[in-house]
Amino acid sequence: MAFSMSSWIEQGMLAILGIAGCIVPALPGTLLSYGGLLCAYFTSYSQMSASALWIWLAVCIAVSVADYVLPISASLWM
Repeated sequence: MAFSMSSWIEQGMLAILGIAGCIVPALPGTLLSYGGLLCAYFTSYSQMSASALWIWLAVCIAVSVADYVLPISASLWM
């Protein structure tokens, strides 16, 4: 029971930090949200498959790269 409660707390904190990362530029929101998803995957109540986890990892990496590359390319284009 203690592992389950600590897991819930970790998932909640990572989810809240991930949402805050959408607003605060210093926090990597997508990576923190993926960390919460990863914590949820390793609990006993998770219904997510490993392939879905890999797909979300690819999406998370693509969004993180785009977050850094697009502002640079936009400033060079203008």
